[in-house]
Amino acid sequence: MDFERVLFHIEHSATLRLLQSRQATLALSFFFFAFKTKNRLQIPYSELKELLVEFLENLDEKAKLEYTLLPQQFLDLWSNDNQGFIRKYFELNQDEPMTELTADTERALEWVQNLEKREFISTQSRFLSIYENMKRIADQTEDDPDSRLSFLKEQRKKLDDEIKEIQTTGIVNRMDATQIRERFLNLIEDSRRLISEFRLVEDIFKDITRRIKEKKLKETMTKGEILREVLDAHDGLEESDQGRSFSAFWGFLISEDQQNQLRNFSEKILETPEIREFVRRNPDRQLDTSLLKLKSQLLQVGQKVLKSKFRLSEELRKLLHQKALVENKRVLELAAEIKKLLLEHQAVFLESGPRNFTTLQDGLDIQLPLSRPLWQPGIESRFANIQLETLTETDSMQTVQNFAALVNAPPVSEPELEARIEKMLASAGQVSLSELVRTFPIRFGAFEVLAYLSIAAKANQHTIQFDQTEKIFCSEQQYTLTVPHVIFTQKGNTL
Repeated sequence: MDFERVLFHIEHSATLRLLQSRQATLALSFFFFAFKTKNRLQIPYSELKELLVEFLENLDEKAKLEYTLLPQQFLDLWSNDNQGFIRKYFELNQDEPMTELTADTERALEWVQNLEKREFISTQSRFLSIYENMKRIADQTEDDPDSRLSFLKEQRKKLDDEIKEIQTTGIVNRMDATQIRERFLNLIEDSRRLISEFRLVEDIFKDITRRIKEKKLKETMTKGEILREVLDAHDGLEESDQGRSFSAFWGFLISEDQQNQLRNFSEKILETPEIREFVRRNPDRQLDTSLLKLKSQLLQVGQKVLKSKFRLSEELRKLLHQKALVENKRVLELAAEIKKLLLEHQAVFLESGPRNFTTLQDGLDIQLPLSRPLWQPGIESRFANIQLETLTETDSMQTVQNFAALVNAPPVSEPELEARIEKMLASAGQVSLSELVRTFPIRFGAFEVLAYLSIAAKANQHTIQFDQTEKIFCSEQQYTLTVPHVIFTQKGNTL
């Protein structure tokens, strides 16, 4: 991460803004009290206000003198767009707003929580987790069938050996108390981190929705453009790594069998003597509640992500409906203007005699469907039965030679021809094509004459008079061409 990137985060990160704010101590401790210790993801605004009143009352006198704002003022400050510590929103069909922590606040709470001195560092369990993940990636990304079969046979041998050992000795290799506590704490920490990271997925959907609405306000978008923008954003999110990961997670979580297994695992873990004793000695950490509520909290945050996802479709419907309302409103306005004109000029419409109610602009070409001519069968072409003349061998050869000379003529340089025209016009204001070729004889035949006509057609000061003709003799080719009368004129002069 380079200098500019670090500077950007320091200046714009809401997490750092929370940690550096004057209310950081009050805000973070209250958020722990209201959301974390009670394992709450969402709290009604009125209830959150009551919790803050209770929290402020239990502060010592020094803290009360420092934090003098009212509970309502604190919540409004933390939820405004400049701070963004908590999010206040309305659920569907609810009049009271709900509140939840933002993803940036979750990061701040996790960072502060990691500052706590731990009873022990679970290095063994973390390393084993890293090792197992590395082994799983290395083994399950193998394309060679022989290597994969060797890995599976090795796993089967280990299982067979463990089964044989249990059947022989009747002893099960069990983790010791330290290993159990290590994995339990890692489980709780990963569960909390997973729930907090759901805020990021939800924010992605909200950003897409906000971007589409902003683009609609800044630009005049058609219904098709709005639809394309929403579908492209939706497809892009579905195809992203984060979208695929969430879809796979949600499909796993909503399975009834998986939910039952998750609940059974939680109950079985909490019934383990080492875990039960550890939870009893740490009642303030609410470890048992965190694990038991994991399934319901995952379902809750997952449903919120889906609601944000469905909100894209809802915004699409609203934008299209708004577009239709604008169009309908314009039609009603035009109808009202017509009615107003009728009332203002009703005397004209009521008087007797012919009246012209419509006025068309000049030059309009009206093509009515009924004015089109009916279909007529095509005229059959008839050819006269005339004996075709056959050229002599000498004439045929001459024709072929003339055609070959025409095709094989060298390319004509228009800049060179334009230079000749400018040279002639330097001594005369106007010059005709026939006068020009007398001074500069035709060397390349018809192609050179066509180049002169092209130059005259492209320049506005030159004139081509199609009602008059002139003869252009091609000396080297020994033929004469009849072309329209061409007059070349200097710029600024008119014929």
